[in-house]
Formats: sequence, structure tokens, C-alpha cells
Amino acid sequence: AHAQTSDKKWNLGLMAGFSVYAGDLGNSMSDFRYEAIRQNPTGGLNLSYYLTPSVDLSLNNSYGSYGFYKDGKTEFKGAMFHSNLNIRYKINNGYMLPENSRLAPYLFGGAGISNFTGERINEGTDFPIVGGLGLRFRVAPTITLNYQATFGLLNSAHYNPQTTKSATGNDKFMLH
Repeated sequence: AHAQTSDKKWNLGLMAGFSVYAGDLGNSMSDFRYEAIRQNPTGGLNLSYYLTPSVDLSLNNSYGSYGFYKDGKTEFKGAMFHSNLNIRYKINNGYMLPENSRLAPYLFGGAGISNFTGERINEGTDFPIVGGLGLRFRVAPTITLNYQATFGLLNSAHYNPQTTKSATGNDKFMLH
């Protein structure tokens, strides 16, 4: 939900969704089957501040499950806390779409901190670069429904080192 305008500069939102993994073991970023979605639920809070008609500063925090499943088998599973600070560029800025547009698409980019825990996961902290897009749908003057896809590029691999493959390269994640 959003309640942010030039008069009401602060916004507080509640988030619910799921995370997906991409890395050495495979890529589930395009897997939207119910089984894949229900495996890694997440929830969180968003706090943002209106800077200009085109730009907001946004802090997103989420906590939930992080893992990868292949052929019905759990390759690894753990928990992920993620927080990122973004600059959000709004398309409903008065130039492309009216500021009070019912549909309000946006793009964002920033950096974050992630912490991974669990017995089948490499535990530790990482500092991903994040980016993504979103679409807000205004249902009332101060309430909107929002869909946001956040892509994160991690600095290392976080799956279980005792799997058949050793961890190489950087994992990636997507939060919906």
C-alpha cells in the first residue's frame, strides 16, 4: 500500500511475496508454477520518501525462505533477510504520465545487505547490487496495490557446499 504524494512525502508499505534463485545449480527465475512459488515465501516492509515528482528514495526490508528445488527435490534451503536502499524513478511524474495516474510504473536501482542462515546453506552476509521495476495501481487517493520485481546480484554463492557441485561465481535472486 502506498500513501505517498507531494503533500504526504512518507510512505509505508507491507509486502508479501516469494523469492527465487539463480546460480550454478540452475535458474528458477522464470518458474511461476504454484509449487515453485510456495517454496520460498517472503514478507516485509517498505519505507519511502518523496523527493521530486520523478524520484523517490526507498528502503525495502524482507525476510523469508531462500532455496532451490529441482525435479521435486530440495537442492538447498535456508532463510534470507534482505534490506536495500534504492532510488526509484517514477514514470507517473507529470511528463510521461500524470502524477495522479491510476497506473504508476517505475524503475529502481540501489544496493543492499543480505544475510543467509540455515543448515543447508552457506551462512553469512552479502552486499548485493539490486534493480528492478514495479507497477502501482491506485485504488483510493492514499492506497495502492503494488507489484515489484527486485533482481539482486550477490557477491558469492550461498548454497550448501556439500552438494555435488562446489560453489562458484555469484548467485542471483529475484524477489516478487
